[in-house]
Amino acid sequence: MIEKFIRWLATVFGVSLEPPFEIVDNIDIFVRDKLNSMLEDAESFDIATGYFQISGWKKFADSVEELLKRKGKVRLLIGDVSKEYLSPQAARFLLHLIKNPQIEARTIKPRLLHAKVFMAKTRDTLKLLFGSSNLTIGGTEANIELNTYEILGLDSKKAKGFIEWYEKLWESAVPIDEELELEITLAGQKEEVISVSVEDPNKALFLGLLIKDLARVDLRDIGNFAPLKFQYVDAVAGINRFFFQPGGKRGLMLAHEVGLGKTIISGMILKHLLHHGHIKSVLVITPLSIARQWMEDLKNKFSIEPVEITGRKIKRFSSENSKVYIIPYDLLREHIKDFPKEWDLVIVDESHFIRNSHTLRFKAVRELKPKFWLLLTATPMHNKIEDITTQLSLFVPEEIIKRATKREISKIEKARLFKIFLKRRFQKKELKDVIPERNVLPPEIIPLSQKEEEIYDKLLNFLSKESSYYQLISRSIEYIAPFIKQRYLEEFVSSKSAI
Repeated sequence: MIEKFIRWLATVFGVSLEPPFEIVDNIDIFVRDKLNSMLEDAESFDIATGYFQISGWKKFADSVEELLKRKGKVRLLIGDVSKEYLSPQAARFLLHLIKNPQIEARTIKPRLLHAKVFMAKTRDTLKLLFGSSNLTIGGTEANIELNTYEILGLDSKKAKGFIEWYEKLWESAVPIDEELELEITLAGQKEEVISVSVEDPNKALFLGLLIKDLARVDLRDIGNFAPLKFQYVDAVAGINRFFFQPGGKRGLMLAHEVGLGKTIISGMILKHLLHHGHIKSVLVITPLSIARQWMEDLKNKFSIEPVEITGRKIKRFSSENSKVYIIPYDLLREHIKDFPKEWDLVIVDESHFIRNSHTLRFKAVRELKPKFWLLLTATPMHNKIEDITTQLSLFVPEEIIKRATKREISKIEKARLFKIFLKRRFQKKELKDVIPERNVLPPEIIPLSQKEEEIYDKLLNFLSKESSYYQLISRSIEYIAPFIKQRYLEEFVSSKSAI
């Protein structure tokens, strides 16, 4: 009622209740100047931008430095971190920025973030600039843009709406450290040109679109289940690497803990690539004991009818297009000489089986020549660093393997090198919202009554070394007699009911 009365008065006297705003278009007012003024007394700075350039950042970098000196924080949500739009130099610069714990950067997957928002918070206000400007030289000064600038109270409905929008995106975003390190480490390597057949114009169109935006991978066709968020993210990463990982060989190791769905993620990658016709021949190498499980998972979850290669079938085996074949390690080892070597995708389950480069298993697997390797293992390293490097040598450049095995390289540096080619996740982190944390109650001490204490003492005497029963059991099972005694006593006082 009061709000309606205030609005009526404002209408009568021609007073606007809307907060004052400015148009920032790089004509009369430049975005670079407005960003610098926004940061003068800010306590934090949140940015959402489709694209990131060093030249755009440097237009207000000094003001950011002042904010950091005041213990402020900066968050960056970047839409496109593909090499088409984020150069190795920009990736290197951004990676340097986020080494500062006061600066964080994330990206949205699988959809492209195209919003442009700059929010500087003070103690009681939100300085808001949003519109068309990316964090680039064009967005900050060169292009004619259309942005609005407002100063809002933190308690206002509009400010709360923008803050809530940003927080939701931030929570759903993923860190971009890995993508940046991949760009930096392999930026100088020559990329293999992906051949596109004339008979498949849709593939050429798909590749052209994907080159512009690595994040736009549609996995709605993956199967008959709903994947967890991290499974979806890892599947998108695997598909992106299939097309764009630099170097003559491509591959990825999924080294998640047991129970996090490595088979599910690899099945999502496999189904997507098969569904869109990007691969025609797939080989899954697995221990014999879980070959049947692979058959059932591919059939039930992904509607794929795999073919199991057995001792009878392998003698005259030849692969067919659009088929998935499953073969045990030892059968491949025995028949590798005459087995087909060329495959589009090879999935190596329990890849720690080939962690020793001197074994016939490893030598047999190494004979294969797929376009992409996908290794799955929950235990990538058993005793030494060579356990990992042997497996990764199937697709990781030799110079990186040599560097990782040098003794003078620190564990942190080795972890950074492996992080580019290896994804490792843990149940405690990934399933904390799915499986509630177990709450273990402290033991409750229950006092015994006088009669109960008498019974306990009698049992104790009965099981003592002086008793005839103890002497009897000691003759035949001397070493476990004390454990029997302990077990009896524990069961006896485990509860009031037991007594």
